[in-house]
Amino acid sequence: MDKPYVFRALNGGDISPMLKIIKKLGLKDVGAVFMQHGLMESKHPTSGGKKQDGDQVEQIGAAVAFELAELIIDALDRVQGDLNTLMASCSNLSVEQINALPLDGYVGMVSDFITKPEMSDCFKAVAKFMK
Repeated sequence: MDKPYVFRALNGGDISPMLKIIKKLGLKDVGAVFMQHGLMESKHPTSGGKKQDGDQVEQIGAAVAFELAELIIDALDRVQGDLNTLMASCSNLSVEQINALPLDGYVGMVSDFITKPEMSDCFKAVAKFMK
């Protein structure tokens, strides 16, 4: 089935709304995800004290995205409005259209948004604000 949405590339204007969502998710919980993957200790994600290459950094970014997606699902009642507004500003759908998606379509959109390829760069930028 074709997806009714298309996302644009993330940009600097998306950091503030993302920080708002992260604050509602709980800085402690989000920070724990970032720390687990070495995103708050240094400029380069690490694993066991070893510097990671580009592919490993992408894998870490994907792992962070999936863990943050889990946090978002757990806290959807607190972040859904802000998340829908952010997704609307990053897609071809309005907030009303996002709210009208069938359940599986909505969950798919959230998952696709959180796992966008450039999201790992955005998470690293957000982690800098959390240091």
